Amino acid sequence: MRRIALLTAALLLAQGLPARGADVEDLLDVARERALASHPAWRALLHVVPGRLGQTPHSEIPQGPFFLSGRGAEDPAAELEATLRGWLAGPQRGDDAIHCRFPARTRWLADQLGLAGSGSDAACPALDTWREKLSPRGITLIFAEAFMNNPASMFGHTLLRLDVADPSAPRNLLAFAIDFTASTGGDAGPIFMAKGSFGFYPGRFGLSPYYEKLEVYADWQNRDIWEYPLDLDAAEVERVLLHLWELDDIAIPYYFFRQNCSYQLIRLLAVARPQLGLRHGFPVSVIPVDTVRDALGEIGLLGEPRFRASPAAELRVALAELPKAGRRLALELARGIAEPEDPRVAALDDGERAAVLGAAAAAVRYAFVQDDRPDPELRERSYRLLVARSRAGKVQAPAVPRPAVRPDQGHGTAIAELGAGLEDDEAFLELRVRPAFHGLLDPAAGFPRDSTIGVLDTRLRFYPGANRVRLHELVLVELQSNTPRDDFFQPLSWGLEAGLRTRRFPDGDDLDRALVFRAGGSLGLTWAPGDGAVTLYGLALARLEIGSGFDRGVAAGPGVELGVGVETPDDRFEGRLFARGLHFLAGEPATPLAAGLGGRLTLGRRTALLAELTAQHFDGESWLDARLGLRWSF
Repeated sequence: MRRIALLTAALLLAQGLPARGADVEDLLDVARERALASHPAWRALLHVVPGRLGQTPHSEIPQGPFFLSGRGAEDPAAELEATLRGWLAGPQRGDDAIHCRFPARTRWLADQLGLAGSGSDAACPALDTWREKLSPRGITLIFAEAFMNNPASMFGHTLLRLDVADPSAPRNLLAFAIDFTASTGGDAGPIFMAKGSFGFYPGRFGLSPYYEKLEVYADWQNRDIWEYPLDLDAAEVERVLLHLWELDDIAIPYYFFRQNCSYQLIRLLAVARPQLGLRHGFPVSVIPVDTVRDALGEIGLLGEPRFRASPAAELRVALAELPKAGRRLALELARGIAEPEDPRVAALDDGERAAVLGAAAAAVRYAFVQDDRPDPELRERSYRLLVARSRAGKVQAPAVPRPAVRPDQGHGTAIAELGAGLEDDEAFLELRVRPAFHGLLDPAAGFPRDSTIGVLDTRLRFYPGANRVRLHELVLVELQSNTPRDDFFQPLSWGLEAGLRTRRFPDGDDLDRALVFRAGGSLGLTWAPGDGAVTLYGLALARLEIGSGFDRGVAAGPGVELGVGVETPDDRFEGRLFARGLHFLAGEPATPLAAGLGGRLTLGRRTALLAELTAQHFDGESWLDARLGLRWSF
């Protein structure tokens, strides 16, 4: 009888007619017997996640228009029943039909219940027009590398491109990109990070032309772009597309560290591959490059990833290819000091002239894009340089070398480290955990060079002699950008930090440890003379420390730090030497001094050996801190 009922329901749907209530009940019985409500694919369609801390599994999308059942967000079985009843008992044609509102769900149910072709694909005018407009033949995962000047982009950014041609074809510039963004109301900086950390912003999926995204990430923010074509078949691409339709204008809470853009894109791809999950990085945070690793690990690549260099990278290469005199002339042309008719330009052969004028035009374009209020004179200068460049003949602009290591091949964003050492004359064992993301002594391949982006960096020390465990550091956030300057690019080096750190204070004839809250910033310059293997920096500091170790409870003042960094060409070894002095003027008057060196020797893709030695002086007392550690990244 059940087979007859199922066949009858299928025939009725094929004719665009609602099934009888009894047929719906039979289908629901089959769905329960097959436990379809617990199927990974159904849970992916509803964005259901396992419950934590005693919670039952639930959807991360709040109860609302995304659900047909009043309990759909908490009960996948109730939502399956409401979907099936609404689909079979409601109108079978028109945009308001359940299979038009929720095409991914109903097609999956049709496949599971043997109803494929029985009404789940009846005409849906709005959906059909939308699908025809997009017509994707594949999906490419896009990764924009980290951008230090925007908190929302410091860890990188991911989006999906709906390819209309071969992944490397120029036509894909006109394709659409899928993005998940928070509606911040214009909030930025610390306000964005604070509110975003606690889910105060709604996020939504959106579609926009891919070339517009390239303008934002590559041209305006000067971020290198990586394009990873995913190995998805036509049916999987269709499921992602139909589910995206279901998510139109659905608000999902945005959390900066966890439920961010990359997390939601993984949830979208999980509709195609339900087994896709978050396996890389620290469990409480989602880093964009880790989601790239997760996607590639489960889905795989359809072809070789494509590298798109930013205009800044192209300009650096163009200037570096010129001889010193040519580079100086190109910069004079870009700054309006020299004109394209300059005799020195005319004296060059066609190839040299084209290279100099091309580099100058690229420099003007870079300056124009970076200027918040572009100078009209720059536009005119750019035009004159491009005209002169066109008259010099055809010369291929130098290509930006593809990095040897892709972002997904770099070190893990989370680290754990076991170490041992001496603090003054007392031995200790140390456990360090840093959930995210990158430090100056980490391998630079695949990450923003000369930078630190650290969150919740924690060190615990055990002192066997005293049989005591102490929190040595809990750095809430640490940011440092030491990008070297050159003839054209002249960025400022800067840094911010806030957290708890243990420092030593004189206490009679001994030194006593105490925990202080430290907040500070830095501003300065960095240079990379020669081939860049050595960097030099100088920073002006401002620091506030609050703790019971100070007689007045607080100390604040300016300071200075000087340093040298060295690294081998293969990035296997990196070392840093620094000297720092502070002069506390407010609160507790004092002049703490410190100098030290540190080094990292890479042992493997996930392991490295770290060594640090620091000498400190405070209030007439001096001490050493030495440690050796073995680090794992994951």
